[in-house]
Amino acid sequence: MASILSQRVLSEIRTIAHSDVSLPKRRGEAANRVGQFKADLAAAPIEQGVRDRLQESLRRTLQRATTSHDLTAEENSVYVKALDVLIGQPR
Repeated sequence: MASILSQRVLSEIRTIAHSDVSLPKRRGEAANRVGQFKADLAAAPIEQGVRDRLQESLRRTLQRATTSHDLTAEENSVYVKALDVLIGQPR
């Protein structure tokens, strides 16, 4: 269940965004983590309304993170990539 909690996913994406690996790799890892979140959410034995609220919670949290003024441009792009994958926008 922890794999579908928005704060847990955000924490993992924050760790990825602040890591020392290359930007393309960080963006890829963030995209993979959100993809895993979506797969885990789909497989979880919970009602659709709960799934929708969990996904919406992560969307709002990522959206707030992308407007944070204390992120570097590279860190911000990791959050933007995660948000794009969550809402299904290719970039």
